Amino acid sequence: MTDNPKEYPYPIGPLAESFPPLSPARHAALVVRIAQHSFRPAVIVWREEIIFGVALLKAYKEAGVEPRFEQLADDADPTEALAAAAIPFLEMDNNARGRAAWMASEWSTRGRPRDEDQNSANLQNKTRAAMAERFGVSVRLINYFAQVLSENSKAVPALQQAVREWKIKGTDAARVISRPAVVQERAVELVMSKEVRTVSRAVERVEREMAEAVEAAALADMLAQPLDETMTLHVAQIADILRLVPANTVDAIITHPPQAEDKLFMYSDLAALAAHALKPSGFMAVLGNGMLLPRMLAHLEHEGIRWIMEQDVLSQGPPDRSGRPYFLDLRRKPLLVYGKPAFQPAGGDDLITVPPPEELPAGLDRNETTMDLIVKKLCRSGQTVCDPMMLDRAGTALGARKQGCTFIGATEHQSSRDRIRKRMMEAEVGCGGQSETGSPSEGGMNE
Repeated sequence: MTDNPKEYPYPIGPLAESFPPLSPARHAALVVRIAQHSFRPAVIVWREEIIFGVALLKAYKEAGVEPRFEQLADDADPTEALAAAAIPFLEMDNNARGRAAWMASEWSTRGRPRDEDQNSANLQNKTRAAMAERFGVSVRLINYFAQVLSENSKAVPALQQAVREWKIKGTDAARVISRPAVVQERAVELVMSKEVRTVSRAVERVEREMAEAVEAAALADMLAQPLDETMTLHVAQIADILRLVPANTVDAIITHPPQAEDKLFMYSDLAALAAHALKPSGFMAVLGNGMLLPRMLAHLEHEGIRWIMEQDVLSQGPPDRSGRPYFLDLRRKPLLVYGKPAFQPAGGDDLITVPPPEELPAGLDRNETTMDLIVKKLCRSGQTVCDPMMLDRAGTALGARKQGCTFIGATEHQSSRDRIRKRMMEAEVGCGGQSETGSPSEGGMNE
């Protein structure tokens, strides 16, 4: 109960506190009307308690005018007078009327004697129905306030206080009281600081942030685990791999490098790496772009390796809107194969066909499937495979692991490395953790 100023002859009761304050503009206008135009709205008193008029008392005080009190008879129903006086004077919206109706029903339930043939729940329901009609709201709205403001509410104190202070609507609060306390408390903070407008939106943001935090923690735990001894991922540029990888130790360099005009200079570094790192019988396979092919070939020229052949990788896209089948939407990319002097290519089909989207292996996307097929066709179990230009792609690493190869990879940024490791874990889960290790590929190109 609000402390009563000494100048008021009556204490302020709980019913009086169930009404919203006036806006600053309406309060200022009320002070002027009281001071200059002899406007004297009544402060309502019942059983020696003020049950309506907190906003009026403030206006009377600022206007320097003695307030006018109207006393109801002790046996009168105060809720009728409250509804008649408060609703038009305060221009109460649905939310304000709903809270006042709940407060009025709570008073009636506690104060009215209970008949012997009625239980308290029935009495409460009847009282709420009566107050709903009196204040022009639904019983459901009154129940919302009961869920939020009652003593056994699941709402945290901060949420209840925000509703009492008219910062959050009762209907909005009722929608979120089933959330954990920590979510409610953080949501109220966001609303009170005006970072978010509604508590529902605030809860969505908090739950999203919490889910992201859980995911980030899980990722951090995963990244803290060392890769198995057959997998190495470096954060390095391709020129750095020349220093990291010993000479003549790699069986195959397989990569899908960036295919843009301003990245072609990196292909010269790629050719230098192949000349340095590949074994005498090693090879390099570069998935290219037909439109950039002449310039790619020029940058890949190096005295330490020789161009062997071009194979084709054929990807089948989705059907067009006319419903025509997949084979009418084909995407062909050249696979450029280079080798060391002792490299001897094997025979066989020079076409690698990637299946349409709905036929891709479980857990793999189109690019991952493409690189997996290249590794499977060109490499054998036990060989060492290197992809020095992985970007954010995990396809070569996944293919090498499935084929039973040792893998060395590199990407320029730590964030890319993290995404690759995360993708490897997701893809392995999607594939059921199955591996194709232990048997050499019939299409292997090296001894």
